Amino acid sequence: MTLGRAYDVADAVLTLLAEVSGITTATPTGSLRRGLDTIGDVHVLAGADVAEDVVASLAGDPGIDAQVHPTDKRTFTLRVEDGTAVVQVVPASRYGAHLLSRTGSRQHLEALIH
Repeated sequence: MTLGRAYDVADAVLTLLAEVSGITTATPTGSLRRGLDTIGDVHVLAGADVAEDVVASLAGDPGIDAQVHPTDKRTFTLRVEDGTAVVQVVPASRYGAHLLSRTGSRQHLEALIH
């Protein structure tokens, strides 16, 4: 999808996640965060005190204006009007490390390590 459409999907997902109890922060990652011209999938990283509780809560909440399809205890696909995003919820205390690993290319991350 185009970068503009990907931003629309991400904005809709971030708006929805901002209303979810337990989520402390959320940011688009991957190709969208790097600003590539085309995006394969929209990925969003969310931080929460108890990641598993957030996913379980979303999956069972009939008031969420989206379709939640859990794929494991911390990752789910969230379908909103504009499209679909893969959301991974991680412990808030490890959010920064996860964000870094999902933003840079492999070469960038290796350069930071060495």
